[in-house]
Amino acid sequence: MLIAYQEFFDYLIYERSLSPLTIQAYKRDIKEFALFLQQESLTIQDLDHKDLRLYSSSLLRKNNSQRSIARKISSLRTYFKFLNKNKYLTTNPFSYFESPRITHRLPEFLSFKEIEELLKVKLSEKEELNLRNLALIHLLYAGGLRVSELINLKLSDLDLENKELRVIGKGNKERIVLIYDLACSVLRNYLLNGRPLLVKEIDCPYLLLNKLGNKLTSRGVELILEKMGQQMKPPKRIYPHLIRHSFATHLLEGGADLRSIQELLGHESIEATQVYTHISSQTLQTGFRKAHPHSKKAP
Repeated sequence: MLIAYQEFFDYLIYERSLSPLTIQAYKRDIKEFALFLQQESLTIQDLDHKDLRLYSSSLLRKNNSQRSIARKISSLRTYFKFLNKNKYLTTNPFSYFESPRITHRLPEFLSFKEIEELLKVKLSEKEELNLRNLALIHLLYAGGLRVSELINLKLSDLDLENKELRVIGKGNKERIVLIYDLACSVLRNYLLNGRPLLVKEIDCPYLLLNKLGNKLTSRGVELILEKMGQQMKPPKRIYPHLIRHSFATHLLEGGADLRSIQELLGHESIEATQVYTHISSQTLQTGFRKAHPHSKKAP
């Protein structure tokens, strides 16, 4: 029922260099669509935009969120564009199909005071794990890293003398991230007094290790941050992207320009970075209303 299925995934892996997690999401989305085709006795060759609207409605009836539906449709749009471009299909039904609109929520972020509180949390009785956790948070906050970028950092990516990190981001794209003096100091301490007590294989290339001496996983990072957030007063839900959002918001509030923040975050498009202007504006308005004496008076 599906056409050029393996060829499409070879294209995603070898030409677009997508991450394994993204590949898995594409597979789930396309298999779910294949099941829909089977249930409706449809074939890919006979599809039109009305069938796509029917599929979109079926996703809504299954209580998928707007964001999930948009992602599933985006996966299919990429698949059909590939089929059309490579002559597996003569027409692309998605050319006449408008994707559902998403209501964008402003990203959450931590205040600088909350970042400072988070940095003081100690989870373990073993100091080497506390040093690693401290290094982990400073890397997320100093560089605005994605969790996948964080866990894949290697010792060779660190240039503490020049206060830089080499980061491999989405699509296997490389960028240089700047880090501040305190982060460099914390990393030196971890490399000297923390990592040597965690590492089991001397030739292990990865910077951040778990208690068994293996490369730290995305889930491992999430669990560490969740537990640290529970020790804050009051407890707060902490996750890797929250710190990335905080990094970008604090830079903007400190006077950095959008283009610089775009480069540091590794965003392909400036539109993805512009959401932080709304956050900063919202923060500015809140601060103004609290601080300006006339804003507290009724007209």
